[in-house]
Amino acid sequence: MEQKDIYERMNRAVGALLREIEALLFPEESADPSEEAFREKLRTAWEKGDAYRRKAYEILDEEMNGAAEADAALLQRARRHVHTDTGRVLIATRYFLEKDERGESTAAQKEKLLADWREVLDAIQSGSFNEAQADVRTQLNAAGKETGIRIIYTGEIPTDPENIRRYAKEAAAKIMAAVRAGETSVEL
Repeated sequence: MEQKDIYERMNRAVGALLREIEALLFPEESADPSEEAFREKLRTAWEKGDAYRRKAYEILDEEMNGAAEADAALLQRARRHVHTDTGRVLIATRYFLEKDERGESTAAQKEKLLADWREVLDAIQSGSFNEAQADVRTQLNAAGKETGIRIIYTGEIPTDPENIRRYAKEAAAKIMAAVRAGETSVEL
């Protein structure tokens, strides 16, 4: 089994969600939608992205049962990519929508968000990821920077995949809670 095979199977199973996100955010016609229409498309893309992430987890977890050790490592790497990359863009989307509702978003932030979506969609569809993005600390720092929250690490980041996933999920929740509370930093 190769990494590309894993993504091809996932794309056959749930690739329709990726194509829907792509059609929403990157329509073939060049008409610039109204800001409200864009926000609605972004909300829908967030929902479909979250649904893709959940379904991809299910598929990868099912395949991990009974997989050979080398195949299980590839599946775990694919799960980590889906988690970190989709998680990063979903957090950025949620943050953008919250800022936009308060009238604080900028055109540059919108363009950066769309570029992030394009990068993640391309990576998931092709199965080729920038391995440096899979680092949890880097991802959390990027989420903190994107949301304007300073990350203060008070403990060690776990090293086993299950605890890394749990840690990242809790960290993302803390970052979003800090954004909502108007705080400038969060301890992880």
